[in-house]
Amino acid sequence: MTNEFSINYSTQSIEDKQKELKIQKERLHEQLSSGVSLSKKIEEAEISHMRTEQIFESVQKYADKIEKRLDSVTSRSQTLLGDSLLFSASVVFMGPFSPKEKESLRASIIKHLRDIHQIHTNKDWTTPTALRAGIKHKSMFTMALEDMGLKDFFNEDNLPHMMTKSDLTEALFALLFAPSCPVICDPTGQMQDFIH
Repeated sequence: MTNEFSINYSTQSIEDKQKELKIQKERLHEQLSSGVSLSKKIEEAEISHMRTEQIFESVQKYADKIEKRLDSVTSRSQTLLGDSLLFSASVVFMGPFSPKEKESLRASIIKHLRDIHQIHTNKDWTTPTALRAGIKHKSMFTMALEDMGLKDFFNEDNLPHMMTKSDLTEALFALLFAPSCPVICDPTGQMQDFIH
């Protein structure tokens, strides 16, 4: 009987251990499958995060671009009156003068507008001399014509090499607007007085 009891106890013990082992296997299987789904969820979250970062960077770049445009528009609106007067004087009055004479006249007009009438002009009016010395810089005429949609016209292949880009854009600007502007003759010297 003791032997039989011992065998029954051992058999029962083995069965219990098998059940426990089966439960442990099931738990391990559940953990592995949840681990796989967890790693899949983590991977999906990382991809989603990367997409969100990409969208954020794209939105940030767009916001920076808009902010630059807004700053440019704000800056240009503050100098609109002075710039308009210089554009008009360039088309109407300065056509026959050489580039250096035009720069000198513009400098005199800028000084007069700023000092006497507190009318400000864009800082880019004062840079064509530097441009001719080889420093890359857009002239006011280039910027105005690009705003009008003529940006592709100014690639290097379209420019004759006998004129600087600055002089060419000024000549084109004058050509576009000269028909709508009267030519100023200054027999009384009033324009000369205004400049000085």
